[in-house]
Amino acid sequence: MIVRLPGQLKVGRIRSFHHFEPLNDTHIRCKITSTTAEFDDFDMRSKRYNKLKQIKPILKIKDVNVNDFIIVEHDCCWWLCKVLEINFNLKELNISLLHPPGPKTTFKFPQRSHNMDIELGTIVCLLLVPPNTTSRGNYSITTKQLEEIEEIFADY
Repeated sequence: MIVRLPGQLKVGRIRSFHHFEPLNDTHIRCKITSTTAEFDDFDMRSKRYNKLKQIKPILKIKDVNVNDFIIVEHDCCWWLCKVLEINFNLKELNISLLHPPGPKTTFKFPQRSHNMDIELGTIVCLLLVPPNTTSRGNYSITTKQLEEIEEIFADY
């Protein structure tokens, strides 16, 4: 669970339930017994994730597309990356890292490309709005994006 939902806290108030049904990647339905008609639904994400507007935590490989910009954990830092290829069978992505690592707001592709294959578990989040590009080839993220990335990376 921790691998799929980084920063996840315990789901409270479920001690009296004995039957659990996943509704989707973030919600479970809890019943006292499997035949009971009454149920309660619980959100398994931290309340903090509900407030994110600029980024999206990634739970499944199908949440990512080629050319998306994602944040990846590599060498204890977060990096802005562009998705080049997706291998759905292996649940891996081929990415290109932009330099320098965060926390920064301006990034650039290095002269010598820095590509690598990563597993789904190393993705911190997806940028919902791609970075702005300048005529000099720089990519910049907003301060709001930076704040949300820092917030989610602190829990990673």
